[in-house]
Amino acid sequence: MKDWSIPPHTFSSLYRYYRHSIPTGGFLASVIKNDALEAARRADATNSIALHDIILFNSKANTYRLDCIAMQDFTEVDDRWKHWRALYSPEATDIGEQDA
Repeated sequence: MKDWSIPPHTFSSLYRYYRHSIPTGGFLASVIKNDALEAARRADATNSIALHDIILFNSKANTYRLDCIAMQDFTEVDDRWKHWRALYSPEATDIGEQDA
């Protein structure tokens, strides 16, 4: 099994963006726009190490969001995010909690 390394603050920011449409900072805005070169330029040391995982996870989250919109069904979205948090960023605070 792959060991994911998405920093907790990055995972939480992606959650807030995809679940609540809260804008992200410049680094994640570049990831969301699929501008990997700009994302690499803007990444801090922690996100730079995890850039590959962050880009792959962003693609997965975006596809899931688009599927929910297309089906007009967001009934299990919080459960999905909790599952992803456990897999991709287990150190992240639980969904709905404030970042430490």
